[in-house]
Amino acid sequence: MASQWRIGATQPTTYSPSQKHGFGFSIQNFRGAPLLNIAYATKEESERAEAAVRKALEHAVDVMSFNAI
Repeated sequence: MASQWRIGATQPTTYSPSQKHGFGFSIQNFRGAPLLNIAYATKEESERAEAAVRKALEHAVDVMSFNAI
């Protein structure tokens, strides 16, 4: 996972068209380009989700992105 995907740390972010404030993290490809941004209302929710995503990808042998970048 480490060579193909990176998970950014939870940090303050804005989301939705109305620019609400919350916390989130991103999943990036090996070049650092964001593939997915995930936002939550609270820092605690974001940190729990970030940890779960890290665990889910920890021993993955393949992760396929359908991103058209």
